[in-house]
Amino acid sequence: MAGIQEILTLLIIIIAIFLVPRMLPRGKTGTKPPKKWTTLSGRMRIAITLSVMTPMTAALLLKPWHHNLIGFISVGIAPVAAGWAIFWIASGFKKPNSH
Repeated sequence: MAGIQEILTLLIIIIAIFLVPRMLPRGKTGTKPPKKWTTLSGRMRIAITLSVMTPMTAALLLKPWHHNLIGFISVGIAPVAAGWAIFWIASGFKKPNSH
């Protein structure tokens, strides 16, 4: 079974996959000013913090590396994934289509 270090390493890699491309400058220079990704709203900071703390707390309490992997997935990972999925879908309806 995977230890807490492996789980946290995977979590960091997943976060890096989503954040690093947004931080890097784009190849094209258009008339639009680049978006500022360095300033996050208070709600977004709370969401990111809860997204990290929920799996860590579930891992410490349920110890999925010994047993209870299904419980860890349903209590630690599934709520975070569902929350971000709902946020992603809702933000798609808020923005006007560019097509």
